[in-house]
Amino acid sequence: MSEGRPLSNMALLAVLDRMGLRERTTVHGLRSAFSTWANETGAARPDVIEACLAHREADRIRAAYNRTEFAAERRALLAAWADYCGRPALTLAA
Repeated sequence: MSEGRPLSNMALLAVLDRMGLRERTTVHGLRSAFSTWANETGAARPDVIEACLAHREADRIRAAYNRTEFAAERRALLAAWADYCGRPALTLAA
């Protein structure tokens, strides 16, 4: 893996395999969890969240004129997601 190059379409699946989670988790599920967390917490603007997910702008006119990559905001959002994922799991009292 080289800095500045995108991950392959199988990279996250390989990570799930190495973690032993492939039987109970999907890459789509992880992407969904990220999107839900980011939108529910207001961690970033919707455009930034969608850019992190590599979603294309649906509005063709807007897509033609808005070419921003939201680099700094994406970096901050993904750092916040990493912090969130690194927290110990909460346990619920019975």
